[in-house]
Amino acid sequence: MGQVLDALTNSLNMTFEATLPSDGQVGIRLPNGSWTGAVGNVQRREVDMTIVAMIQSHSRMAVGQYGPPIMYVQLGILSGTGVSTSNVFGYILTFDWKTSARIALTAWLLAVLVIANSFAGHLKSSMAIKNEPAQLDTIHDVVAQRDLRPIVWKGSHYEDFLSTARSPVLRSLWQMVTRTNGSQLGRDMFSDEHMRQVVQRRAVLLVDHISLQWRTAAYCRRTLKSSFHFAREHIDENPVSFLMSPTMRRDLHQRIYARIMWMCESGLMSKWMADSLGDWQRCVRQTGGHVAEDLTVSDTLASFVLWALAMTVALAAFLVEVLHPHASSQLTLTHQLTGHAKATRVQLKRSRIPRPKVRLLAR
Repeated sequence: MGQVLDALTNSLNMTFEATLPSDGQVGIRLPNGSWTGAVGNVQRREVDMTIVAMIQSHSRMAVGQYGPPIMYVQLGILSGTGVSTSNVFGYILTFDWKTSARIALTAWLLAVLVIANSFAGHLKSSMAIKNEPAQLDTIHDVVAQRDLRPIVWKGSHYEDFLSTARSPVLRSLWQMVTRTNGSQLGRDMFSDEHMRQVVQRRAVLLVDHISLQWRTAAYCRRTLKSSFHFAREHIDENPVSFLMSPTMRRDLHQRIYARIMWMCESGLMSKWMADSLGDWQRCVRQTGGHVAEDLTVSDTLASFVLWALAMTVALAAFLVEVLHPHASSQLTLTHQLTGHAKATRVQLKRSRIPRPKVRLLAR
C-alpha cells in the first residue's frame, strides 16, 4: 500500500503526515457508538483518511466515506501440514480375513505366488509412499480439533465478524478463540512463536489471504521451512479500500477516488501486490505429490520389525528345547514304556491259547 500512497501523493502534488493508532487496532465499534483504532481516528477527525486499506462494512460507512474497492480479500485459514509418517504394519494387513481364508483354500503353489508378489509390491509402495495427515480445509475441520488455538486479528473486522456471528459453527469457533486467548494484535499474531505453533499444527491463523501469504513468505525466508497449508474453503469475502473522513474536501476525495481506479484498472495494483508477496508458494508444501527422497530408518522399519518378530518366535522355541530337555526325554520314555506294555499283553494273551496234542505212532 505504500506504493499506492506514493503514487497518490506524487500525482496530487501533496504531502501527508502518518499517525499510528494508539491502541494498535484497525477499528471495531464499541457499545457507546465510538470506534477504536484507525476508524476511531477518522471518527474523531484526527486524520483525513486511513493509509491502510480496510474491510468495507455498513457500520463503518457511518464514520466516513469509502474509496473505490482496491481488491477483494478472503478470510482464510492457515494451518500446518504436519509430518508424514510410515505405517509399520500397513503392508502386512493387505487382505481381510475372508480373502485370507479363500487364499488358504487354494493350491499351495498358487497361494505362495500371489502372496509373495502382493507382499513385495505392497512393501515397495509402503516404503515409497508415506501417509499424508488430514488437512484443515473447512471451518468444520478447525472446530473438530478442540485442542487447536485459532488466532484472530484483535480489533479487526474479522474479530467483530466472528464474535457476532449467528452460525453455530462460527460461534463454536469464537468460543475456541476466547478459550485459548486467540485474539491477538496485528503486531503479535504473526510472531515467530505463533508461526511455529501453526507449523506444529497447534494453532491456525484466521486472517485474509494477502496477509497470510506475505507473512508466510517472510517467515520462510528466515527459517527455510515450507510446511504451511492454505484451506480450500473461504470463510468470508470482503472488499477492502481506504476509509476517508467526511470532512475531506469533495474535490480531493474525487481525485483520490479516480486515481485509485486508474491504478486498479491499469493492473498496477495487482503487479505491486505480486511483487510484494514474492515467491510465497515455496512456503506451501503440495500434498498428494511425492518427491523422490532417500529412505530413512523409519521408512524401512517395517521389514526389520517383521524380521525381529520371526527371530523372536524361533529363539523362544529354541530356549524351550534347551532349558527343558527332560520334557522331550520323558515323552520318548513314555512312548517306549507304552510299546513294551503292549508287547507284554500280547505275549500273555498268546500263552492262554491251549496247545494241540500230537500223538505219535510207533511201528
